Amino acid sequence: MRIFFNRALFSLFFAFVFAGNISAQDDSTELLASDAVNMEAKGDPAFVSTTDFSAIDAYATGLKRHYKKIPELAKDLTANCSSDEEKVRSIFMWITNNIAYDYAQLRSKQDMNIKFTYKTQAELDKKRKAYYAAYATKVLRNKKGICEGYAVLFQELCTESGIPCEIAVGRVSNNTNKIERVRGKKNFATNHAWDKVKIGGTWYYVDPTWASGYCDKDLKKFYKNFNAYYYLTPLDKLYATHAENEKQTEKRNNVVVKVK
Repeated sequence: MRIFFNRALFSLFFAFVFAGNISAQDDSTELLASDAVNMEAKGDPAFVSTTDFSAIDAYATGLKRHYKKIPELAKDLTANCSSDEEKVRSIFMWITNNIAYDYAQLRSKQDMNIKFTYKTQAELDKKRKAYYAAYATKVLRNKKGICEGYAVLFQELCTESGIPCEIAVGRVSNNTNKIERVRGKKNFATNHAWDKVKIGGTWYYVDPTWASGYCDKDLKKFYKNFNAYYYLTPLDKLYATHAENEKQTEKRNNVVVKVK
C-alpha cells in the first residue's frame, strides 16, 4: 500500500491522505502567506519560570560549532542541564539563535509530494520517523527553515534528550481578530506548525519560529529578535496570535491507518 504526504513547503495547508481519507479543510480565502509569518516584536510571556536561565542561555547561544547531526547537538546542549526544564530552554535558545526563517522558501510557494509505501503500521511509522529525522537534519545543516522545519528540529532534539514533544498544527495571524473567529471551531484551514513539550508532567506550548524573529511586510528580509512571549505557555493560555486545530494536531502526531 502507498501513503501520500502532500505538504506545502510554505506550510499554508497540511493535507495528509491516510488510506483514502483526506483531512477536512475549510475554503477560507483569508490565508495569506504573510499571515503565517511573525511581523511583530512584542508580547509578554504568559508563563514566567522561577528558574534562572542566564547560565543556560549563555551556554546554548555560545555553542559556535557547525553541527551536522542531531544527536551530537542534543548531547552538547543538555550536557550541563540538571532538569528537563533546563534542557528545553537550552534547545529552544539554540534554535531561536541559530536558525533563520527561510522567507525565500515561503515566497516560492513550492509544493512537495511525499510518498510512502508500506505493508504494516510499524513500517509506516518507521518511514515517517526516518523522514522527519532527515528533514530536521537538513534544517540543522542549512541553519534555516520555515515553521515546520523549526518545529520538527525542536521535536527531534527534545526526543533525543528524552523529553516528550509533539507538533501542534493550526492557524496564526498578526491580526488577532482573524484568530478569534476560528477559535473553538472543530476544524479549519491551517497555516502554521509549532510545538507542545512536556515538563514535570505538564504540557506547554512553545513556538521557536515566532520566537526567533520577524519578517518585513514584503517577506524579503528576516530580523533576528528573540521574543520570550513564544516560549513556555500553558495549554489554556495559547498565544493570542495562534489557534490550534486539535483535529489536525491529532492526525499529525498519531497516524493510524487501516492496512488492507
